[in-house]
Amino acid sequence: MTTEVLIISGTFAPPFGMRLYPYSGLVGFFEEAGYRVHMESIRLFGIGQVEKSIDHIRRKYFAESDSDYILVGHSQGGILALSLASEHPQRVRSVEIFASPVYGTMLASLGMLSPALRAMNFRSLWLRGMRKHEDFDSTKVHSYFSALDAMVVPWIASMVKDGHNYLLVPWPMEPAALMLGQAMVGDRIYEVEILHGTGGHLAIVNHPAIFKSLSAR
Repeated sequence: MTTEVLIISGTFAPPFGMRLYPYSGLVGFFEEAGYRVHMESIRLFGIGQVEKSIDHIRRKYFAESDSDYILVGHSQGGILALSLASEHPQRVRSVEIFASPVYGTMLASLGMLSPALRAMNFRSLWLRGMRKHEDFDSTKVHSYFSALDAMVVPWIASMVKDGHNYLLVPWPMEPAALMLGQAMVGDRIYEVEILHGTGGHLAIVNHPAIFKSLSAR
């Protein structure tokens, strides 16, 4: 069975520019590794469109195809990737999520004009419904998040229990970042592998340290 890569964008990535920015590095990495790469853009301005997006992806890639997938999700797209993986565990080799608030973020409540952003509040019923099922093999999940993105996507919201968690942090900031991280996540800080580099919510998906980590597997 063929293994292909499906990249699911964050909330506001335009469909016409996904291969240019910010996902060009990810596309190039997987294509150079010999994978066929598919991309789906989520243009979300309401919860109904979220449901339409995941129904479209489910039908196109899992009902009408027999391929296996590496699912790659950025930001809100990471949650959709986890949800799809939990529905089709036998068809998913791994899940790579970047700056994804799996458990929500308090800042989402500031997105007053966007139902899609408000849905990322940690109390959101929609978000609870999109989380992966308890019986999904979390060891297939690799979650990458950035010390520079902590106010938007808190570490505890990005960390996947029993998964592989990677923190991108500039090396001069590492001691301070780890102290802050321990205050936020306690002993779970020891579940995090440090990658040296800098990148915020968008730039993280193009950082060389990320590709080095992916290549190591």
